Amino acid sequence: MQLIRNSAIWFAFALLTFSPVIWADDFDEGVKHFYVQCYICHWSNNPEKADRPDSGAKKTSFQPGFSSDLFQRVQNIYGPDLRGVYSAQAGRRAKEGYRHSDPFSKAAPNIVWNEETLDKWLADAQSVVPGSWMAIKLPDPEVRRKIIVFIKNYKE
Repeated sequence: MQLIRNSAIWFAFALLTFSPVIWADDFDEGVKHFYVQCYICHWSNNPEKADRPDSGAKKTSFQPGFSSDLFQRVQNIYGPDLRGVYSAQAGRRAKEGYRHSDPFSKAAPNIVWNEETLDKWLADAQSVVPGSWMAIKLPDPEVRRKIIVFIKNYKE
């Protein structure tokens, strides 16, 4: 019994001590997946400005290799800016001038972006809001989870 209790204490200690490192790895992986999967439409998003969950520093370890002045010139080309969407009502964080599809605009008041709604959206947006402009599907739950870790920390 003592062994089980001590093991549980050590496990909890390790989890609390090393979880920021684990999340930081997921965050960096999420940035990479964002560039590969999302960036083609969400050009106005500069993942280099995202807050790392482990240190709060405004820098990721992944560098895209191009000038960030691109982000000043290009906004809302295809998809809206995703900064600050986590825990916000859908559609409320889009910059002025971005127009959502009519089906999305009608459904948005009933959607708040959290882990569950983002996971469903990234898996198959058309099943969440048929007729929305988001066409990409991310079937891998691990990729979706890592992108969500990134989005949770991607704030103004």
